[in-house]
Parts: sequence; structure tokens; C-alpha cells
Amino acid sequence: MIMTSFSKGDSLVSSPLMDGLFEDFCSFLEWILDVRLTVEARDLIRDLVHFWSTNNQMENLEEYLSIHSQVRKETKATQDYLREKLQIQFVADLRLLERSGNPGIRAVLKLYDAANVPLAPGNPPLTQETAECYMEFFYFMQMTLKNGKTPQPPPEITKKYFVRQLITKYSYMSREEQEWIGKSPELWAEYRSKWPRTSEAVIAELMPGWAQQINGSGNIPSFARDNIRDPKDLIRDSGNVNSDINKNVPEEKVLSAEWRHRLNRW
Repeated sequence: MIMTSFSKGDSLVSSPLMDGLFEDFCSFLEWILDVRLTVEARDLIRDLVHFWSTNNQMENLEEYLSIHSQVRKETKATQDYLREKLQIQFVADLRLLERSGNPGIRAVLKLYDAANVPLAPGNPPLTQETAECYMEFFYFMQMTLKNGKTPQPPPEITKKYFVRQLITKYSYMSREEQEWIGKSPELWAEYRSKWPRTSEAVIAELMPGWAQQINGSGNIPSFARDNIRDPKDLIRDSGNVNSDINKNVPEEKVLSAEWRHRLNRW
């Protein structure tokens, strides 16, 4: 979905309709990029929306607003899942558009890049989001195994310690390990969306496989050491991790036919 750029000289004539479209588009951008727009970025986006409206280029904007309207009807977990499913392609489209010199898109990407500064080099580089999602997913598996029930989120001190340790080790990990960790935001969002629909019987079936994937014995060692040491165990069986939840809670139970159609089109 690539949009045409505009000339800096274009100015926006305010109207209730245009103001509504502008606010909705800003809300969509903040959701899909997981950023807060600055005043400067909003001013530039306002000019962009006006340019589209006066040059018969509203199709993409209408599609984005339609998506966001549907997203708002979903649970928070499913909203996060949809964002992770859509965000990579949307950012790629924005980067193509940025080449045409659009200042609004440049400002938006600047905010996105500032929120995703690499913490360690790799392929892909480690970001705060990927590090935290990997940690939270691993912690979720470990604590569910240990306590037999859905755990509370990890303490902030535990998360911060884990991220610091992961930063020191990430660049020495294999490409396969780095790729798995890079995919963890989408995988973790998918689990959060599907887990409430997973029956106790299915959860019980998952536990032995999780124990094997984490440490091979089911005895949970110290948290920090395993989280840093054992991504290989998850990578080895990452297909099983994903297929287990997909087999028991297929996507059609979470996403409507309309959503699956939208994702395929995107």
C-alpha cells in the first residue's frame, strides 16, 4: 500500500470532516507503530491528509481507517496480535514512501525508529521490544510449568536484569537464534490472544512439550540462567511451540473471516 507524496506548499483547510479523518489517521498511526505522535508530526500529517483529499488519493487512507475501526472492536490482546501481523509490511511501505521526500512520513518513521533503537547488533538487531517479548514469552512458559496456572507478568527488576544480560550475549548467538528472538513479538502476541480460549485439558497436553523445550527435564532451574542459555531449546522445537497453540486454537477462532481476508490482502 504505497501512497503518493505531496508538495510542501500544500496547506490544509480545516473542516469537521477533514479534522475527523486526520484524528482517526493519527490514532491509527499511533496504534500500528506503537508510538505517540509529536505536535510536529501531527502538523505534517495534517498537510498530508489534506493533500490526499484534494488529489483524489483517499483510497489508502480509507483502508487504514477501516482497519482501525475493526481493530477497536477486538480485545486488547487481539489488537496487539493484529498490530504485530500488520506492522512490518506497513513500515516497509512507509520507508518506500519516505524516498519521495514526504516530511510527514519522515517524521513518523523518525518516531518509530527512536522507539526501536538497536540494543545489540545482529540479524535482526535486538530491540527493546524483541528483548522484552522474548523474555515475557519465556517467563510465561516457565512460570506456567512451575505453578500450573497462568502467571502474573514478570517483575520489572527481573525484566531489566534479563534484558541487560541478553544484550551482552545477543551478538554471539547464531543467526537462527537471533531470527527466532526477532519473531518473538508476533509469537508472544499470538499466544496472548489465543491463550484465554485454550482449555485446561489442552494446556495440560502442552506442558510436557514445553518442559522438554525449555530444559529437557521439566525441573525449572534459576530463571535468568535458563532465559539466557536456552533459546536453542525453543528454536529446536519452535515449530511445535507455534503449531501446538494453532492446532488447538486455530486462527479462525480468534480472527474473523474478514480479518483473515484483510491480512492476506495486506
